[in-house]
Amino acid sequence: MLNADGLSRISAEDAAVALVDEAELPRFVQRRFTVGY
Repeated sequence: MLNADGLSRISAEDAAVALVDEAELPRFVQRRFTVGY
């Protein structure tokens, strides 16, 4: 997700961790999800 200036407050590393966590323990099967803090 980006703010109005086109910047993300979530690092690429944090996004990668969220994706790997979801791949290892699926909680959102066939559903969209977002990553935030």
